[in-house]
Amino acid sequence: MKHYLHVEAYENPIEKALDYKRIMEEENLNQGQLARKLGISRVRTTQILNLFKLPQEQQDYILQYGKIEMITERALRHTTKCELLRELPRLPIC
Repeated sequence: MKHYLHVEAYENPIEKALDYKRIMEEENLNQGQLARKLGISRVRTTQILNLFKLPQEQQDYILQYGKIEMITERALRHTTKCELLRELPRLPIC
């Protein structure tokens, strides 16, 4: 039952990053202020927002399949493009 609740609470990481970016723009906040507002660490906020540094095709893939495959920021954090492509085989190679 615990795993089921965890999966139901899981949010697509790109959607989460888009929400964070929207809040920062609407309320004119920096990452530290956003972190305090959300009650999370500044490092965690930075990790999530760093997803925007991924190539667009990878962001699109995560946006499309992130809820199904439970792609985490941690899994993506230190991966090279080749490692990510092996991990996400349906992602088109440019």
